[in-house]
Amino acid sequence: MPLTQSVLKTLFLKAFMRCFLAVEIPKEIKDKMMRLVAAARASGVPASFAKPEQMHLTLAFFGEITEARKDEIARALSTQPLPSAKIKIASTGFFGSRVYWAGVQSEELVSLQKKVADLLHYDEGRPFSPHITLARLKEGRGSLSPSDEFFGEFAARELVLFESVLKSDGAEHRAVARFALV
Repeated sequence: MPLTQSVLKTLFLKAFMRCFLAVEIPKEIKDKMMRLVAAARASGVPASFAKPEQMHLTLAFFGEITEARKDEIARALSTQPLPSAKIKIASTGFFGSRVYWAGVQSEELVSLQKKVADLLHYDEGRPFSPHITLARLKEGRGSLSPSDEFFGEFAARELVLFESVLKSDGAEHRAVARFALV
């Protein structure tokens, strides 16, 4: 069987998985954010809007990793106790003209992310900026503007290692492992 681009892509996809480490958002906070997303959608702004099952707070995006690296990450997170974090989700804003986000306020979360990065030898190459993506804008902000809206507070009690499977209608996130925070 010749190694066509299609065959090589299939082999690559089977050898690697797209993974990230995140904190899940409580349903009641997601519901509040989804009301804002619905209003943004109704305003006619051209965008790809977040779905509630996609809302999370990423601490580390690993990209395409091997099964061995996934196991290494899981082992490290299972053996090192990490602290829980109080998180406040409030305000909305933009990264440039393309990403509409809900803001996250938590020094404890910033500290937790640093501990995770050190433990896993992870460096994203830019400062950690905690946020929850609400939409990826296609043609600018339209009628959307930053706000001081309060969505809620919660305590992060676990980290979740997700596999992200890209599909034609958006990414599907599957929990691979969960790690309790103390």
